[in-house]
Amino acid sequence: MEKAFFSSKESNMITGLFNAVAIIYDVPTVQLTENALSVRTMDPSRVCMVDLKIQRAFFDEWIPSDLRFCLDLTYLLKLLKRARKDDLVKFEINPKDEKLYLGMSNEKTCRSFTLSLLEPEDEDPPTPNIEFTAKFLMPVRDLQQLIDDAFLASDHIRFEVENDLIKASSKGDLTSMEAHLPKESDAILDLKVTKPCKAIYTLSYLQDIVKACSKVSDLVTIELGEDLPMKISFSTYFEGKLDYYLAPRIEVE
Repeated sequence: MEKAFFSSKESNMITGLFNAVAIIYDVPTVQLTENALSVRTMDPSRVCMVDLKIQRAFFDEWIPSDLRFCLDLTYLLKLLKRARKDDLVKFEINPKDEKLYLGMSNEKTCRSFTLSLLEPEDEDPPTPNIEFTAKFLMPVRDLQQLIDDAFLASDHIRFEVENDLIKASSKGDLTSMEAHLPKESDAILDLKVTKPCKAIYTLSYLQDIVKACSKVSDLVTIELGEDLPMKISFSTYFEGKLDYYLAPRIEVE
């Protein structure tokens, strides 16, 4: 199997995207094809899935081989944090010696690191096929504020979506929170509802996701259905995707 190379001057974005995966699972399998780098993996409890794809146009250099490899993102992120703003970061994957070679270079210096590869998974989890009934677009900062407010009361959040209104609430033993976001609110940039719905989700996952992705995106699209998984899609300036699927929390009456 041949080596693969790709490089980018966007070291902060690369770091942010890998971190967005690591918050869900820190030893994912990465798929390289002729046109893209992709990661689709779930957390060990199988509550949340992340689906990342970065098209080759994002990279300054792209000489891939069709291969799958696994790496420990905890160590990779420590290495990437050593990159300077003006560094060209280059990845070389060599399946034969099971190594990732990471280079960082600018006009003054050239540094290199080596990271051992791990055994990849045979298959990626399938993309969920869900018929959502509500979809809305909002700034990431507003979603982050909503989640942080809800966390003051409880460890879960309830979303209720109507034709022209989004309600978010959380209730604990001592306090509660409720927010109303009408369609005409500055926090709601677009709202489409085919059928009103409601669902409850664990806040710790949402807080980690939004905190990580706030460093790589300004806008987020949320898709919901009655007690269905939530799809969270972050807008990126490059062609590709960064999506999450979060399982609902089902209340037993």
